[in-house]
Amino acid sequence: MNRKRILAVIAGRYYPEYNGQAKIFHESASRINRSKQAQIEVIRFRYDGKKIKNYIQDGISVKTINLPIQPKGIGLLLGLVITGIYFYFHFRKIHKEFEIVHGITVTWTTIICLNIAKLFSKKTILESSALGDVISPIGNIPKFIYDLKEYFKYFLIKRIDKVKVYSKAQLSEIEKIDYKNKVYKIQPSIDTDNHRPVSIYEKNKLRKKYNINEDTKVISFVGNVCFRKGFDLLLEAFFILRKKNLDTLLFAAG
Repeated sequence: MNRKRILAVIAGRYYPEYNGQAKIFHESASRINRSKQAQIEVIRFRYDGKKIKNYIQDGISVKTINLPIQPKGIGLLLGLVITGIYFYFHFRKIHKEFEIVHGITVTWTTIICLNIAKLFSKKTILESSALGDVISPIGNIPKFIYDLKEYFKYFLIKRIDKVKVYSKAQLSEIEKIDYKNKVYKIQPSIDTDNHRPVSIYEKNKLRKKYNINEDTKVISFVGNVCFRKGFDLLLEAFFILRKKNLDTLLFAAG
């Protein structure tokens, strides 16, 4: 049986050991490769000048392409042109080897590469990993430039065959730009080897490590530190407890 070959494109670092999005993709891709349902390879674009050799990790071939200008900020247009030209000529040589091109996270690099893949009649999938991926905050640029940039981005996203999201919030972003093609909402899995209830011994060990008293109540927050997650409400509640002189500690990671 001939296995489908999938080329995954990512901008920046591909370190599944500590990068959340890369880890989710890498674990899934490794399982697919091992099961021989398909063969997935990764091509990553780097813009920091570091020369990193190609390598194989957990059965996944990872190729690195180093380019001088990243398509973002003031270098957006030039970066898009350089990335697009390079990927076009690179993909033209290998396009017959792949049936599907998958963009890991929504970046200008992945959007451009997926649209170039469509020139070769390839099926394309874009993975939205976080709120703000599709609809970017305006920042400090003039509004007319922001509107033009976002319009162009939405136009390119709408040409992609399928989009994968992980939450209702990300799905709502796709709906706002009037995306007509298929959207898959996939609930992320939990790595139970690394995320599991800890023992009393481990808790006490952590308290000792961070100089936390045994009687201190620890409130934990893990997630995006933003209004949508209610972090502002958590802070208000926490300071109410502190005003009451309750021995509490807020631990936030996000």
